[in-house]
Amino acid sequence: MQKPSKVFLLLFIALSLLGAISFIYPREGITVGNSTTLTFPSLADLFLPDTSGIKHINQLFSRDVLAKLSRSDTLTLPDTCLADTTATISDSTAVKLDTTIQPVSIKNIEANLPSIDLEYPDSSMAALHYFFDALATIKSSTIPVRVLHYGDSQIEVDRITSRLRKKLQQQFGGGGYGFLTMESAEQSYQLNITSTNLWDTRKIKDKKDRVKKDFGPFFSSARIGISESAKRNEGSITIYRNNLGKIIRRFSIMFKPTSPLLLETKADDSILYADIIPPSENPQMVTVTLPRATKTISVKMQADVSPLIFGLGFDQNHGIAVDNIPIRGSSGLEFTRENGTLLSSAYRMLNVKLLLLEFGVNVVPNVVKSYTYYEEALYQQLVFLKRVAPNASIILIGVSDMSQNKNGKMVSYPNIEKIRNAEKRAAFKAGCAFWDCYKAMGGENAMPAWVNAQPPLANKDYIHFTPTGANLIAEIFYKALMKDYQKYCATQKQPEP
Repeated sequence: MQKPSKVFLLLFIALSLLGAISFIYPREGITVGNSTTLTFPSLADLFLPDTSGIKHINQLFSRDVLAKLSRSDTLTLPDTCLADTTATISDSTAVKLDTTIQPVSIKNIEANLPSIDLEYPDSSMAALHYFFDALATIKSSTIPVRVLHYGDSQIEVDRITSRLRKKLQQQFGGGGYGFLTMESAEQSYQLNITSTNLWDTRKIKDKKDRVKKDFGPFFSSARIGISESAKRNEGSITIYRNNLGKIIRRFSIMFKPTSPLLLETKADDSILYADIIPPSENPQMVTVTLPRATKTISVKMQADVSPLIFGLGFDQNHGIAVDNIPIRGSSGLEFTRENGTLLSSAYRMLNVKLLLLEFGVNVVPNVVKSYTYYEEALYQQLVFLKRVAPNASIILIGVSDMSQNKNGKMVSYPNIEKIRNAEKRAAFKAGCAFWDCYKAMGGENAMPAWVNAQPPLANKDYIHFTPTGANLIAEIFYKALMKDYQKYCATQKQPEP
């Protein structure tokens, strides 16, 4: 058995050797080969941890804001879907406008939120005039004004979109869940949805589908299988919710018929639509108005060749609708793979007035000196979208903060700001608006504060927002959007005295 004095002496010698190595070892490490760097912790790293640059969530947001978010942290029905909402204006100061523009005052904006303004290629805010025009005259519209929110995995499960939808519908009216693809509809926690006969789903990001087009505006299409009994392609969808008719009044199905299609839509036991639809190169949309007592919607299809089913719409007949379109693993460079003619037709049919693009986190792990390649590729996507959606506005939401482990400390990737700047330049060059999500989070090294907040605002992968964090980002963005909408209304023609 070793004597304690010998054990202590051995430990002392070992620590002394390690201390000597840490003293003489280069702080920047030793490079081996072209890409490997060997580092060794200094004594200061071990005994005096570097706390510089560490942020606390209370430095970024007020306690009052965080407390309110924790009380309303939910992605359940009240947050993702409003029943028939007629916007009522009660606070803020109304602005006098001409007779075609409604007086505007914005409600439900948290005053203590940081103000992270939208940015534009010029001072005119012309990049958002199509959307703001639609909002200003929304009461006279007979169909919903639609917002499509495209993004990477940061917006999956309706994150960010759900809170933005709620805020916009509270302000401008409307309700419902927006459009869902067949895949997302079957995974929905708000609705009980079943389908029969092997629905096959294709997604624009899937490697096996990269040579294909006609994914539709929601970047996913489904097909029905062959029925053994009828030897034809046939399938059905059943949607159930106890108070369905109170939540949505407008049910739609968007598809592309590739052969004569027999389509029937029922609300409970009442047939609302039944017809044979001829094949077409353009998307088609069948919309029915549901009775308020509706609990079940059923759709039946039959065709020699399966149609491409793009999505199911759950909306009101007025107000605003917001669709969540996540593309896992995407950097926002898939739009030009779509059939431009089909996409343009679908956007017109849907009355799309705003495209939100939220990408960047999938570019971050690829650390390079310059992101000119990404800037140019993203610019091409925006030019394409402006061509296929000439009457819609576009906002590019920049990359969020994202951390890596550096010497035991979680710090921002060194390329975040380069990617953010590349995105902003691409947006401005294409004539689009830009919103800085990275800045909204608090900038460099904000992500650890979001992860360690109570309640947590981001997950421990140091990439993705929690539902609470997603709601916070949506609130800050909505505040910026409505601030500029008020400015837009104030600049409209004043009525003659």
